[in-house]
Amino acid sequence: MPNIYRSVFVVLFMISTLSFAQVNCKVEYYSGKDGLAHSSVTAIVKDRDGFMWLGTWNGLNRFDGKNFKTYKPSLKGNSYLESKRIVQILDGENNLLWIKTYDKQVYWFDKKTEKFATLSTIIEERYKKKILFNKILHVSKDHVWLGSVADGLFRISTRDISTKGIRQFREAEGSDNILSSNEVNFLHEDKKGKIWIGTINGLNSLIVGENEGLRNTLFIIKETLGLNITKFEEDRNQIYFSTAQGILIVYNKQTQLITKRRVSDYPINNIFLSKRSKILYLTDSSGKVIGYDIDNAASKIYLQGAEEFIHLFEDSRGNLWLEPSSEGVVFWNRTSGKINHFYSPSKKQDKKALFSCFEDINDVVWVSMKGGGFGYYDYKSASFVTKNEDMSGNYTSFPQLIYSLHYDPSGVVWLCTEENGLIKMVLRNNNFDSDKLVKALSPEEDPEVRSLMFDTKGRLWVGTKSGSLVVKKNDTYTSAPIDKLPVQGFSGIYAMLEDKSNTIWIATKNKGLYVATPKNQEQTDYSLTHYDTMNSTLQSDQIYTVLQDHRGDVWLGTFDKGLIKVQWKDGLIDFKSITFNNKTYPQGSFDKIRYLTVDDTGNIWIATTFGLVVYSQKGHFRVYRDSYQTGNGIGGNDLQYILKASNGDMWLCTSGGGLTKATGDPFTGLKFKNYTDEDGLSNDYILSGAEDSDGNLWLATEGGISKFDLRSEQFFPFDAFHEQPGFNFSEKTVAKSPYGEIIWGTSKGTILLDPSKQIISKSKATLVFSGLQVNNKDLRPNPEIDGQAFNIQYADKIILNYDQNNISIDFTITDHRYSQHNYLYRLQGLDSTWHTDKQLNRVTFTNLSPGQYCLEVKAQSDLYTVLPYKSLAIIILPPWWHTWWAYTIYFVLLLCIATLVWRILSTMIDLKNKVEIEKKVAEMKMDFFTNVSHELRTPLTLILSPVKQLLGSEKLSSQGEQYLNMVYRNATRMETFVNQLLDLRKIQENKFKVQFEMFDVIALSRQVIDNFRPIARERRMTLKTSFSSDSILIQADENHIETILFNILSNSFKYSPDDTEIVVSLDEQQGVFNLQVSDQGCGVSNEMLNNIFELFYVESKTVSKNTKGTGIGLALAKELVDLHNGQIRAFNNDDRGLSVIVTLPVVQQKESHIPQQVRDETASEQQSYSGNAEEQKDDVEKPVVLIVEDNEDLMNFLKMQLNLYYKVLIAHDGIEGLAVAEQQIPDLIISDIMMPHMDGITMLAQIRQNTKISHIPIVLLSAKHAIESQIEGIQYGADFYITKPFHTEFLLSSVNNLIRRRTQFFSAMVERREVVLKPSDLIITDTDEKFLKNVVQVVEERMSDPDFNIDMVADGLHMSRNTFYKKFKSLTKIAPIEFVRDMRLQRAYQVLGDGRHTVAEVAYMVGFNNPKYFSTCFKDKFGVSPKEFSKSL
Repeated sequence: MPNIYRSVFVVLFMISTLSFAQVNCKVEYYSGKDGLAHSSVTAIVKDRDGFMWLGTWNGLNRFDGKNFKTYKPSLKGNSYLESKRIVQILDGENNLLWIKTYDKQVYWFDKKTEKFATLSTIIEERYKKKILFNKILHVSKDHVWLGSVADGLFRISTRDISTKGIRQFREAEGSDNILSSNEVNFLHEDKKGKIWIGTINGLNSLIVGENEGLRNTLFIIKETLGLNITKFEEDRNQIYFSTAQGILIVYNKQTQLITKRRVSDYPINNIFLSKRSKILYLTDSSGKVIGYDIDNAASKIYLQGAEEFIHLFEDSRGNLWLEPSSEGVVFWNRTSGKINHFYSPSKKQDKKALFSCFEDINDVVWVSMKGGGFGYYDYKSASFVTKNEDMSGNYTSFPQLIYSLHYDPSGVVWLCTEENGLIKMVLRNNNFDSDKLVKALSPEEDPEVRSLMFDTKGRLWVGTKSGSLVVKKNDTYTSAPIDKLPVQGFSGIYAMLEDKSNTIWIATKNKGLYVATPKNQEQTDYSLTHYDTMNSTLQSDQIYTVLQDHRGDVWLGTFDKGLIKVQWKDGLIDFKSITFNNKTYPQGSFDKIRYLTVDDTGNIWIATTFGLVVYSQKGHFRVYRDSYQTGNGIGGNDLQYILKASNGDMWLCTSGGGLTKATGDPFTGLKFKNYTDEDGLSNDYILSGAEDSDGNLWLATEGGISKFDLRSEQFFPFDAFHEQPGFNFSEKTVAKSPYGEIIWGTSKGTILLDPSKQIISKSKATLVFSGLQVNNKDLRPNPEIDGQAFNIQYADKIILNYDQNNISIDFTITDHRYSQHNYLYRLQGLDSTWHTDKQLNRVTFTNLSPGQYCLEVKAQSDLYTVLPYKSLAIIILPPWWHTWWAYTIYFVLLLCIATLVWRILSTMIDLKNKVEIEKKVAEMKMDFFTNVSHELRTPLTLILSPVKQLLGSEKLSSQGEQYLNMVYRNATRMETFVNQLLDLRKIQENKFKVQFEMFDVIALSRQVIDNFRPIARERRMTLKTSFSSDSILIQADENHIETILFNILSNSFKYSPDDTEIVVSLDEQQGVFNLQVSDQGCGVSNEMLNNIFELFYVESKTVSKNTKGTGIGLALAKELVDLHNGQIRAFNNDDRGLSVIVTLPVVQQKESHIPQQVRDETASEQQSYSGNAEEQKDDVEKPVVLIVEDNEDLMNFLKMQLNLYYKVLIAHDGIEGLAVAEQQIPDLIISDIMMPHMDGITMLAQIRQNTKISHIPIVLLSAKHAIESQIEGIQYGADFYITKPFHTEFLLSSVNNLIRRRTQFFSAMVERREVVLKPSDLIITDTDEKFLKNVVQVVEERMSDPDFNIDMVADGLHMSRNTFYKKFKSLTKIAPIEFVRDMRLQRAYQVLGDGRHTVAEVAYMVGFNNPKYFSTCFKDKFGVSPKEFSKSL
């Protein structure tokens, strides 16, 4: 935006103390600081789009009303100017500017491409010489006419600027293009298209057409030959030509005849056709002003001047303004006949300052004087005004040296100077008026107006901030007609009110209230009464507003004590303070009141600095404040003014929150609608407002005056005053005259607006795109790029690359009268909503995606017949990888890739299917063998246990013992095979873990090898060892290493023939242990060497058909080696046979995570059972053991083993076992896990949840030997988990220990009278612990009752007597009655220890009803009588 800080706003006015009438104009200065290329502006023109084109000494400028743009010609290419000093500009067709420079050359400038081009090259090519031009004579639709210095006239075709499009007219004999002379004074195209050329030697006429030529050439030349044709004028019927010979030539358009009349004996300087009468004015070199009567064809001398007059101008009043040959201007008042010669007050003169005269839209005549001087003529004072007066009475002179000017009929004057740059004067309609209040005040008084009031006599009362009070009537200010004004003044007068009795209430800022009462009916004199906090009941001296309501009551709004009501008591004024007590807001929140008004229902609306308060006559009030939480706020809590509209709506003017409309009942809930600068408001800080007769609101803001059209809900800014330096509107200071005029108080006095006179001649305006920035850089036209060849104003669309997606577009209305406009814009394709630009005149879009958009911009104004609108298509090209041809390539590539992928996937699917099939087969094999292994565990148990019993307890024959050993040995081998298969399954399921420990691998290897020596001897094989030392310590799982070596040796023996050799080698090198087993068997084909470690792989080549492997041994060995972070491999020996090498680290890097609990418990329980068994045999009452097993053989075997020591109950599944347990309450349960109907784990869980039987110890027997299965059983509450096959001694020992420890547990409870848990010795469930604690509690509470018995205990625990007895006896091995007796004796022992009671008293206290029986029982328990025990203390 141009720098306008040096702009001067001019309001020239007429009041009684001044001598000239009011002229409203705004002056703005532009120089190089604002973007002007040079301060010397020599040419100016306005084009069809409203752009101002300026020729300077430094090239060409374009001004859009906001910004200057400089076009600098460059020597690169053809776009250049040999001289940058421009002296003439004309606007032509096809968006071309025709430019003449100081070196007498002509160029054209293409506004679309922003390129300069020269005619010199074309003309020199055509005429072989350089032509100098002195003027661009005329620009028509198709041609440009140029006058040369000495080569005649040139016509350039704008449609074909080339050598073919140039035609020369000159003085030459025999030429079709002949002119009377090469020196051309003017060229005129009349209304019929005929070209008239005035030369120094005659008049020529050209007819423009396809066959251009000279019509009536001989006749015209003959009639005018020798005459110097200087000027012309044209009316509807005739054309008038003046000559230097004093002859007037008249051409009749109808008869096409020429008439010559001598009107002077001196050269005619100028002619002017009057608009008021049919008179042609002429001036000659003798100083005469001659009038030619067109109707009578007669001339008359009107004026004989003292000097020669060059130019003349007739104003709307018919008066003439004459350019003298010397300086200044001569004014001839035709009405009065007076002649005045005005001179410039400036001492500086310049002959280059040319004469110019025009009349503005207010019929004011402005004159630029010859030699210097510029101003306007004031008809009222009959004076020429050359200076401005602002609202403060300060004067500033107009620029006096004007070298050229351009007057826009809309009311804008452009002045070109050499020193002051470009000057724009906006001449406004006389709709605004400023009142120089300062003239009526003394110099020391502040003219800031803080209160206004029209009285019933039509007088305007004005109160100032300094305390002055004046009255204006008939445009004259006088002192207020008040008798005995305050000696020290009123202080600041902030409000005035004339009530219904014509009494005037004057509110001051610091001196309270003054009441002026009229002394007569004419109200020409008033008496004054003063009320303040010192002489009355008035609570505050700071009164900001006064209101009289519908009932006639007067209300005062103070700035420190809130609302005050004026009351009358005994004919005297009294004051009552109105408080707004509200728990929500602190006291005093609404004490600062700026304005009071009343609505149609009589409610008082109070504008405070803390929000809106509505007060009813009944004493109710309602508070409204702005809050983001409610979403229906008043815009701002600091209110300046409240405007009541004629339709009853209330409008709140806020300090920074804009304008808010309030509708509805204030006591049931108001609805608010807020308007801000985003809606077009000039500024959100509104100080006051008024409504005109059409219902429009006029608002005074910090940004100027805004008109709000209620019908369209649009704001229209008026910038008439806000640019005045030091000018501000006063708070809440506005009044409306009886004639509808609106008067505002300001810091410089008052201003008046008459809305009825705001009849603005609506015109057509152009909205232009004035600038384009892409990625924060100006984008200049580039003809080599599609979509960027033209300036944005002249382009239908712009095409940008994908990385040019940050766009800023400047726009403006080229109506230079107004600097503020509201605009709406939207970008179709991105958003369909119209947005306001907040008067930024720019819209910016960032990161636009590739696509097609349409930018639409329109003005929001009521100044124009048609709202200015402009659109522009914007295309953001996609990157090359998003173009159609790129997508085509992508599609082809994708098709190729899809084909390739399909083939690869097909192959992979085939391979995967094969692998899946093989994997499925392997899994099926593994599942089969696993299931078989589980099923074999129970038969193995029934084989191993009886055989071991027979070998250990029966006397057998030598042959029988040999057979049983053979059975036991093969059953053990089968057990090993089953365990290996299950271990392999766990490894595959990632459930197998190792326990690393240090051991001697040499010793272990010797033990394993010794097991194979009988086989070697039997098959006459040699089994050799090769150990690098006698002892090698490694960190590994000893059992797993034994399995690895055992399986490798087994494989070697299996595939080695008799009479061969097997060598086992062990050594240690650099922390690595190596085990190698070499045989002399058939070996393995090299292709299958890696397969021998796969599960179920069996080599087809064996020693004999009867030798067939399972494919498990080496697979398990490999898995175990991997778990030890080692490697296993095989290779064929050079001679024959196969070698298998195992490499393991001596020290492992990670520890095992195998739970130690199960292993330790198992080991700890493997002890001799013989001693315990003997104890059981001696028991009179055998414990009861329940066996739950679905296998009849195993059940019978277990029953046989346990019958000797226990009473055995049996059940075949979990359901039956649970029922037997509830009925019989056994001392221990032995259960299988995998059973039909209900498995052992489910039964275990239900037993532990059953209070009656939760105490029973349970031992689980299962073929599931995985550590995870064992942990699961323990977690569910099993006391022991024993895997099949098992040793009978271990099972019997476990059962005996559980029963024995359960019996030992209760002794501690009896001794300490509480349940003592020892988890390391005995597993007691939470239910059992709670049960025993409850028993102890019941016994302790009721033991003193002699009638207390076991039934009472059972009742206290909500159990039947039988169930309680069985459970308690099962847990404690003693009868409940014995437990009660022991508890009583323990309590007696404690009481006797105190020494405060006799034996009999203690007996009764603990529940014995016979002291003698008590003494007997006490002695049996403690070995001493109670009496003796008491004495020993």
